Amino acid sequence: MRGVKLTALAVEQAHHSGARVLLSDGDGLYLRKQTRDGASWTLRYHFAGREHWLTLGHYPDMSLAQARIEARQARVLLDKHQDPLTARRVAEAEQRQRGSFRELSEDWYRSEITGRGLKHPEVARRHLDKYLLPKLGRTAASDVTPADVARVIDELKGRAPTAANDLMRFTSRIFAFGVRRRMVPRNPAADFSPRLDGGGTERPRCRALSLD
Repeated sequence: MRGVKLTALAVEQAHHSGARVLLSDGDGLYLRKQTRDGASWTLRYHFAGREHWLTLGHYPDMSLAQARIEARQARVLLDKHQDPLTARRVAEAEQRQRGSFRELSEDWYRSEITGRGLKHPEVARRHLDKYLLPKLGRTAASDVTPADVARVIDELKGRAPTAANDLMRFTSRIFAFGVRRRMVPRNPAADFSPRLDGGGTERPRCRALSLD
């Protein structure tokens, strides 16, 4: 009957029953039980001429009251002509991008350094642990700006220009890896150069002895 709402007791009884159930709370909200032990809150709606079933959460982790709140928020999006499922996917993608710079760096190190069996992995590890992670490790990778990268390099290039150039290259490679993996939208170190931003152009060392 229209207007009949679920109760917390009815939801609990349905959850503990062994049968598959589909109980309506009205306005498209359902308790959906497809397996013996699993029950979920699902919103049924139409968008762009198609029917969609959006899983809001699982019972008992999500209560009836909370499911109603989630369903109401989804219906608000529909009133604004926005698809709740698309909005969720966008939010999830943004959340993935907000992983910390430390997480991005460690992923890069495992994949690009140790994963390839490079001869001297300790060089990259030292630059991460000594310079990059203490300064940027807790920052969301997608929030790191060229100014942030420049500050880290500026603190180093006066006393160790070669290390500053190496740090610049490692930073650019970390973010390039993140862009390829869709973990960050851009590489804030892409336009940096040793001559303009780092320790200067590196030249071969002068020989102590002549060729003769």
